[in-house]
Amino acid sequence: MLSFNDFLNVANNAVLHLKAADVATKDRIARLIYLNVVVDTEKVVDFQIREPFKTYFRMHQIFTGRGDPI
Repeated sequence: MLSFNDFLNVANNAVLHLKAADVATKDRIARLIYLNVVVDTEKVVDFQIREPFKTYFRMHQIFTGRGDPI
């Protein structure tokens, strides 16, 4: 099982990996993290997160950039 510190290390470096990735790789990464994403014409309006990400977000109260809890 992935420790929380390992998870944070991956999460902190994820932006660098995503920026360098091709579209297919970005799609595979998103499918690993998200179960369901609903998008309107311009933005994501709803999403569900897969385990263990969901538990990590809930247990450690990780926040989005807007300050809203996930």
